[in-house]
Order: sequence, then C-alpha cells, then structure tokens
Amino acid sequence: MGHWPVAPLNTFLTPFHLWTSHMGRKLEFNFEEAIEQATGLFWSKGYTKASLRDLLKVMQIGESSFYHSFKDKEGLYLECLRHYNQKVMFPRLETLQSEDSIKSGVRKMFQQVLASNRADPSRPGCFMTNSLERDVMEMPRIKKYVLEEMALLENYLTERIESAMRTGEIDSGIASQDLAELVMTFYQGMLQRPGLPKNDGSRKNLIELFLERMGF
Repeated sequence: MGHWPVAPLNTFLTPFHLWTSHMGRKLEFNFEEAIEQATGLFWSKGYTKASLRDLLKVMQIGESSFYHSFKDKEGLYLECLRHYNQKVMFPRLETLQSEDSIKSGVRKMFQQVLASNRADPSRPGCFMTNSLERDVMEMPRIKKYVLEEMALLENYLTERIESAMRTGEIDSGIASQDLAELVMTFYQGMLQRPGLPKNDGSRKNLIELFLERMGF
C-alpha cells in the first residue's frame, strides 16, 4: 500500500535521554516530568495565561534551570508540542499507517480521539490543534512546527486516499487532496469541540455519518 514511514516525524524530536549532553551539563530535574506538567498547564490555561511563575511551580524547577534548558517560554512550548506528538499524535498516526484499509484506519483514528477525551476530561481536544490559536501562531518557530506536522498527516492521508481510489475502495467523486482536507477539517473540529455532541453515542454517529458521506 506504500504506507507512510514514521521516521520523518521523529526528525522533529530531541529524545529525552539526549538532553543532558545536548545542554552541556547534567540536568538537575526530571526533564520528561517537567515537560508533562508544563504541557498540562499550557493545555488548560493556554499559552498567554500560563505565567512563568505558574510554569516554574508545576515543573518544580528554578529560573536558572528554566532559562538554561529552554531559553524562553516559546522554547518550552515548542518542547511541549514535541512531547505531545511523541506521546499522543504518533500512536494515532501509527494506527492509521498500520491498517491496510484506509476506511478502517481513519475510523480507528477517530475512535482514539473519543477514547482520549473519555480518559482525561481535564485535557479536552488536542494540544496541537489548540496551538492554532492566534497568540501561539504569531510565534514563527511554533507556527512553522505546527504547520509542518499537520501537513505531514494531510499529505499522507492524501496519498492513502489516492491509493484507495485506484483500487476502488473509495469512490466519493471528490479529488483526493480535497477529500483529505475535508477529513482533516472535521477531525480538527472534533478535537477542538470534544463536548459536541454531548454524549459519546451521538459523537460516534456524527463521525460515521460524515465518513459515509465522504465515501469512507
């Protein structure tokens, strides 16, 4: 099926175990735990409302360690995005990649979104999708990273749809790129508004209705 290789996504990551040598000195705090806590704060309060004081408190680090490790708040946010991709987004993409049927893969990807919303209601939606907010997208490094990551998924989805159209698995009458954009738009909408519709059954029905209309 010409499945999309996962490797390109990993080029955006700095593995946690490499940070001590990367930063030039041994870290005096648990890097992964600190990033996890910062991600939760950014997720719940947003970039602008998450103050440096609040971040230092939840990360349990001092200002010296913060500036040495992340340089600034934007640098920390970028590492939180990379952490989120490694922990949440990559498994979803691997699920899509692992299915020979694009119809099955897309449905499983949406199922994972519903499952994650049930598992942790305190972190609704998608941290990556939330980063499309204006205050975040005004920062060049973050804007570049977010758009590149989203383009990877959309491009892969387009390729899989084209392959499915050639085999006759999908026959929607919509161009492959347009169809991929529609699926991604609906996907991001479900991530941004996880409480609509209000119950899980209705959300599943809405997803199924959309996919059937799109030829999935």
